[in-house]
Amino acid sequence: MDAVHGVEPLDIVLGLARASVQGIAVDERGQPSIGSRVVLVPSTDRRRFDLYSTAITDNSGRFTITNCAPGDYKAFAWADLEDFAYFDPEFLRRYEAQGILIHVVQNESVGANLRVIP
Repeated sequence: MDAVHGVEPLDIVLGLARASVQGIAVDERGQPSIGSRVVLVPSTDRRRFDLYSTAITDNSGRFTITNCAPGDYKAFAWADLEDFAYFDPEFLRRYEAQGILIHVVQNESVGANLRVIP
């Protein structure tokens, strides 16, 4: 603490190291899910909307989310999802058990295979 001004120092850490998450989303029959929305939701502070990331699956059910901040996330895939519904804590609570935990490390790519929520 600064004895003269009574203020504690503030450390700011800036970094550009990012990561990516890629994988495939499949339906209940194990078939690739085309056009599904994949969402990474921060595991701890879900009020940090800047940490949420999304992607849409391609014609083979594959997705890639780039520029993820390192940290712990829960990944979900929905066949049909209203825009930004995943920001609503009540909405997420209903599907919590269907997400998978992912640990993202800077400068690495993480694989995730997801079952689509109908």
